[in-house]
Amino acid sequence: MGLITDVRAGCVTLLEGIRSADPTLLGDITSARPASFSLGLPAAYVGDLRPGLAYINSLCQRTGTEQDIVLVFSTFDNEEMQAKADTLTQAVLDAVALSPHFIHANSVAEVTRVRVATELDSNGTSYPAVVITVGRITYLEGGY
Repeated sequence: MGLITDVRAGCVTLLEGIRSADPTLLGDITSARPASFSLGLPAAYVGDLRPGLAYINSLCQRTGTEQDIVLVFSTFDNEEMQAKADTLTQAVLDAVALSPHFIHANSVAEVTRVRVATELDSNGTSYPAVVITVGRITYLEGGY
């Protein structure tokens, strides 16, 4: 389909695989930030995309692209919730590492950053979050 569509769909599929493997780790999954967070916490959504482009001999190579995966929790204020957040974060990191072509057969991706204890505001309520940046996404299209 194309870079943006494939990256977003690949991230959702990756998250659905994690939820299928352990339904207690992850509730709601959306392909964009929802208007509000519900009882489906912890939840995940596909966040900001920062594409990079290079054109070489009629071949468009998308390289250096970054995509955020955001994990949202109800609280980090006790050891049990922190442990659950750590387990879910590690599950996403492992899933990306074990399947670098999860976006598309003609792509490669890896985790480049993890920001823990980020706060998200939703309708006046603050939620703790972990932002995982899948970066160095290389995506080949056309010319081959």
